Amino acid sequence: MCVPPGKDDDVHYGDEKTPFHRCLDTTRYAVAAAVTVLIASVIVYAVAVVPRPREPSLWIVGGVVSVQRSNNLTGRFNATVGGDSLTFRYAVRAVNPSSRVRVYFTDTIAMLDSTKSSGEVLSFLTLRLPDVALEHNSVVNAEVETQTAVTTPDQGYYFKLLANGSIDGATMVLTGARTVENYSGHNKTDVPAVYYCSPLTVGRASAVDVRCTYQNKPSST
Repeated sequence: MCVPPGKDDDVHYGDEKTPFHRCLDTTRYAVAAAVTVLIASVIVYAVAVVPRPREPSLWIVGGVVSVQRSNNLTGRFNATVGGDSLTFRYAVRAVNPSSRVRVYFTDTIAMLDSTKSSGEVLSFLTLRLPDVALEHNSVVNAEVETQTAVTTPDQGYYFKLLANGSIDGATMVLTGARTVENYSGHNKTDVPAVYYCSPLTVGRASAVDVRCTYQNKPSST
């Protein structure tokens, strides 16, 4: 506590302050420091309690990639390079549960992987997914259909199997870019986005949607 000086004490000797004035300066510094700490504490608390937007998700509708013969519907299927064709159809459901941000998926490539009887895992089909723009609290279905014949010898095993049956337990790997845009319209930097969708059925109808697992980059093995 600062005690006011008496009549004879309230003087300066040159630039030297009395004990009373030195006490007032110390008190001012202490109050300023306390206010600074309070402001910093409020800012940190405010940042801590602001909820982060919920993550967007991708699903394979029905958990299936349907397959039909494009030609030669009943005869022996030619599963060599440039032979008979198959038509592949599937739908990816994109969900944005956030009311605060928009989400964009761009340049997305879908690869279908499956395991051969020898235990070897191969990507037997590569497809491009249309770009997807998700508004706040929205759901978008992106549908893909493509007709193709065997283009590399490794595909022949799978095309021959799919021409007359189906493949269970397949995996679709979605690789592209994901961008998040907030209310102000500011786009964050595109980040590589990899989603693993499994188990899928390729070739016949299924019923259960399969949620894809998000990774910001492929896991190393």
